[in-house]
Order: sequence, then structure tokens, then C-alpha cells
Amino acid sequence: MKLRLIKTKLSNKSTLIYILFALIIYNLIFISIKSELFYRGINYMTNYLDYYTNNYLNGNINNLIFNNTPYLFIESDVVNIYSAVFIYVACFSSAIFTFFMFISPMLLFLMILKNIYSDIYNKNMVNHINRIGKNKFINNMLFVYALYMGLLIIIPKILFFLELSIFFPNSVSSVHFIAEASFLSSAFLYTSYNIQPYLLILIDLCVSFIFGISLAFISIIVSSLFRNKAMSYTFIILFFAISSIFSIKAPFLYLHSIFNFVSYYINDANLFNLYEPLLVGLIYLLVTFVLAKIILKRKIERNI
Repeated sequence: MKLRLIKTKLSNKSTLIYILFALIIYNLIFISIKSELFYRGINYMTNYLDYYTNNYLNGNINNLIFNNTPYLFIESDVVNIYSAVFIYVACFSSAIFTFFMFISPMLLFLMILKNIYSDIYNKNMVNHINRIGKNKFINNMLFVYALYMGLLIIIPKILFFLELSIFFPNSVSSVHFIAEASFLSSAFLYTSYNIQPYLLILIDLCVSFIFGISLAFISIIVSSLFRNKAMSYTFIILFFAISSIFSIKAPFLYLHSIFNFVSYYINDANLFNLYEPLLVGLIYLLVTFVLAKIILKRKIERNI
């Protein structure tokens, strides 16, 4: 029952439009950094070949070729500065994604607000609640919206990474990386390769999934507190603004991506704790879950 509801929500028109919209934004982010990415990469490879030629081939670049074939002992993974992993990190560390990070939660809130209001305030739901039981209805509602929102956040990211993997190398190098770029925060110029990159992406997807779940719980809390939709819109905007100002570690919105979370308060890449964003995200999830369950239960009890 619950999985069927989630499948229905994921296949509806507004969901597909959002996924397509997010994927287009991610591609636009890549296009915005592409020129500098390739420029920096070409410069790096040129400097690498100059260094290799001067130190190992007596300054004669022709010695790189033997019988029309490049010497095999030249480090072949230098091309991995263009890896799909590195480009993924670069895109989600960019200023454009930071802007999208503030817009996306509002769009998602508007998308599910109508459905949440229908579940909470529709008088026709009273018979359904009495039939299955109040607690089961609340648990089902929390589960469905949490999983739906979490998937809605990470599906475009997964599709984007798969897209990058088709057109770029899918390997990594701990030796070669672009050492300077305007589109990357200082915390990730080296960290993106110093830490296992695939683990970095996996943690990013986990943090984004937790962000989506917490956003679903916050949406349920707000919808339960305010029957007036205009009040709900106003409150959610104020919540995002206040949480951005008074957060201890990083604003809630920065959990949309591990890269924005870290760049918000870490200047030294060596201080980066890979699991800290995950821990902060789980704290948000736990707090919002408890509040959502308590507030939703009280609202349902008043309605039936």
C-alpha cells in the first residue's frame, strides 16, 4: 500500500517536471564551469608534460613517442582530472548550485503542500482514519512523504552522475587534480581526491536523502500548525531564513549537498570530517520526526 502510493507520487506529472527541471539546472551548472574546467585541465596537463619532459626526457618532447606509441610508463591517470567524479564535486560546489539550493526546497514544499492539506483537512479522510486507526494513518503518512521527498532530492543527482559517467572517465586519481579553480571552494580543491571520491558521492547522496526526509517532516509540521496556506508559505520562508542565520554548524538548507555544507564553515580541507554532515543531518531528521509525529497526532485528533 505505502510503496504503491510512493510509486504513484513519483510517476505524477509535477514530480517528473521537477526531476527534469533539477537535471536541467545541474547541466546548466556544468555548462557554466565547463570552459574554465577544460582550461585549467589543459594547463595542468601541459605543465605535467613539461615537467616530465624536462626531468626525464632531457627536454626533448619527441622522446615521449617511441614507434608511434606513447611511453607506457607515463602516468595514464592524468586524464582523470576530467573524471565524472571530479566534475560532480565541482558542480555541486558552485555558486549556481548554492542559489538553486535556496529555490529547490520552496518548490518542493509547494509541490506536496496540497497533498498534505488534503490528507489532514479533508473531511472524507475521517472514515479512512477510523478504519485503519489513527496511529497507522500517521505512521503511513510520515513514511510515504519522507521517502517520496528523499527520493525526489537524490534522483536528479543520480541521473546527473550517470550522465557524466557516459561522457567522461569514471576513474579517480589521488595524484592529479586541478589545484586552482574559481568554481570550487578551497575546502574541496584537494579534499575531493584526498578522500575516496566514490565514498564522498555516496555520503553526499545519503545527506541529500536525509535532507529530503527532514524537509517532508517540516512540511507536515507547518501544514499541521497553519490551516491557512498563505500562513504556511510565510512560515516556511521565515524558518529557512532564521535557520540560516542562527544555525550552530551550517544552515539546514546546506544539507542539500555535502559540498555546500562543508564549504560553509570549513576553510582548511584537512579539517574536513566526512561523516559530520551525516551526523548533523540525522539530528535534524530525528528532531523533525518527533515534532512532526506529535503535532500531526494532535491535529488528527482534533479533526476526527
